[in-house]
Amino acid sequence: MRKVFSYLLTGVLFLAIACTGGQKKTGTTTEAQDSAKVEEVAADNTLTNAEQQEGWKLLFNGQNAEGWRGVNKTVLPAAWIVSDGTLMCQGPGKGEAGADNGGDILYDKKFKNFHLKLDWKIS
Repeated sequence: MRKVFSYLLTGVLFLAIACTGGQKKTGTTTEAQDSAKVEEVAADNTLTNAEQQEGWKLLFNGQNAEGWRGVNKTVLPAAWIVSDGTLMCQGPGKGEAGADNGGDILYDKKFKNFHLKLDWKIS
């Protein structure tokens, strides 16, 4: 019985050491170090100074649908509107395909790289 207890105790100690061995110690940082890590954050539909210097371009300005059009069309379908800084499709709740004069839209220019931020709101 004593041997079993020794093996059991050894196994528990081994597991305890193995589980805590990979933990990282956290150090303290100064306020200067913390503020240096803070990146500039842009408001919606704006670019930071760094993004502007890198050549980024907004695809939607939050005010109108400039640059956007319907697929196989030269204008934006009438169901698509800009409201409260959002480009949205008015319809029966079935998406842009279910809206009268809705349909897919696209931007007039092609881009190799882009980031798309979606902010879904159901009203």
